[in-house]
Amino acid sequence: MTRLRDFISSKRIVRVEDTNHRHILETLVTTALDGRENPIRDTAVKEILADRSAKELNLGNGFAVSHTRLDALDQIRVSIGLLPQPVKHYAGDPVHTVFCILIPNAQYRPYLTFLARLTRLISTDGAARVFLSADVDRISEIIAEFDE
Repeated sequence: MTRLRDFISSKRIVRVEDTNHRHILETLVTTALDGRENPIRDTAVKEILADRSAKELNLGNGFAVSHTRLDALDQIRVSIGLLPQPVKHYAGDPVHTVFCILIPNAQYRPYLTFLARLTRLISTDGAARVFLSADVDRISEIIAEFDE
């Protein structure tokens, strides 16, 4: 079974102080890559922005996903951005939480399984409230509890 905590650690859950869309993506991609600013980061941001209608999903309830596939990765990388206020992300209602997911081309099926689990998590009672609180420890706890 796919466990969310295998992909999301507390160090990859960050409060993003900026509401500029490009800056949010740059922060989240850098966080997903463990803080490394490199050509992969720039490529990922450009890929997401170039095809927003296919690479950014508004999941409702204040949640959105920005994702892209990259040849240069060997494993799925995930970060979570907690925004200071709800902002228009791409389509739909404003969002308070953005999941950034970077996917190796060879791992698209595991990504779909991960996304299905993530969708179930954010649909649970009270999840939106916990993410909106921006309490990283509590968010990590509900992810761990969900995986049990």
